[in-house]
Amino acid sequence: MSDHFVILCGPIASGKSTIEKYFIELGINCIDVDHITKEVQKPRTACWMELKELLNDDYFDTNGELKRTLVKSLMLTSVYFKMRLESIIHPYVRDSARLAIRQAKSPYCILSIPLLIDKNYWNDALAIIVVKASEKVREQRLIQRDSMTQTLAKKAIAAQPPLADYLALAELTIDTEETPEQIKSKVLKLHDILSLRI
Repeated sequence: MSDHFVILCGPIASGKSTIEKYFIELGINCIDVDHITKEVQKPRTACWMELKELLNDDYFDTNGELKRTLVKSLMLTSVYFKMRLESIIHPYVRDSARLAIRQAKSPYCILSIPLLIDKNYWNDALAIIVVKASEKVREQRLIQRDSMTQTLAKKAIAAQPPLADYLALAELTIDTEETPEQIKSKVLKLHDILSLRI
């Protein structure tokens, strides 16, 4: 078990899952905060109970599962609900992520975060890696991956902080518009750098 971890973050559809895959091939445990978010929102969890108090039944299916696409649309159209939902969900996600870090088996682990991070909360990270891609490429990925309309994809990108805000946090960056071979080579170099810090 290790407490060493590296933050992997970047704007929506920047290609974080691709980078995760290459780290996993190197034997590095990757903790996907998006997956953790889904887990903490499962029916009858403490987080889910709070969400039930905030949202009406239209946002839950017949099994009680949260309709994530509908909730995403709500967050894109209402600043109020975005703030309320994040104030409920984020503390549960952070606690679960910390537990996962402590349980990781590799010398360090990757904590993949889909949002702009609170650097003060994660100030013990070995490094912060920002994954980047142009807005045009990210828009196309959202349309193909999440079956979003072009309008909704543009809204999803516009609702997030600009890439410059992520880069202001970054010590290391990686561009996912390059070839798979180039990306994989860069991940290997990052792994060598990070391994020296442990």
